[in-house]
Amino acid sequence: MEDPNLPDNGQPGMNGEARRVAAADRLPGIRRMSIWLMLLWSLLSLGFYPYFWLGLRAKHFNRLHSNAKVKVTPIVFAAVASTVTPFFMEPLPDVPPTLGFAICVAAQLIFWGSLAWFYLQFFNARRAMMDHLAAFDTPEENYSRISALWTFLFVNLYLQFRINWAVTGDEQEPAGKA
Repeated sequence: MEDPNLPDNGQPGMNGEARRVAAADRLPGIRRMSIWLMLLWSLLSLGFYPYFWLGLRAKHFNRLHSNAKVKVTPIVFAAVASTVTPFFMEPLPDVPPTLGFAICVAAQLIFWGSLAWFYLQFFNARRAMMDHLAAFDTPEENYSRISALWTFLFVNLYLQFRINWAVTGDEQEPAGKA
């Protein structure tokens, strides 16, 4: 049986069945969320909300029609590394200077490496969304166009903005909606 979420014969655009899919089914399992609420959660969690946000949505991104998959291991590793490594980025007391410097450098490498690995998972989520949403593109609405620059700069906030648009078809958030 043919998948109703994919274009006919590899042609761009939607097939007849996909046109009838409700807007909320464009990204199954991924719900709309207020960007302002996400920003508040990020501030209250001292920056840890993006790890939580991506970790909770990883299974939904992995179910989309795409070869790009979000891995949970880098998310957990980056969350732990960003918590632990700052304690080792300053010279430790009672440690020889050479060893202290080596520990500082290793902590920096682990921190920045885990952050890059974590960011890669946001780009995997972006690719999964783009591949999946390409089936729903029309000349009027291009749901699969998700900017790499905005993804890099605003990570989960921008991806949620694009999710909100794909799910509701509305770029602006309705007032008072969470």
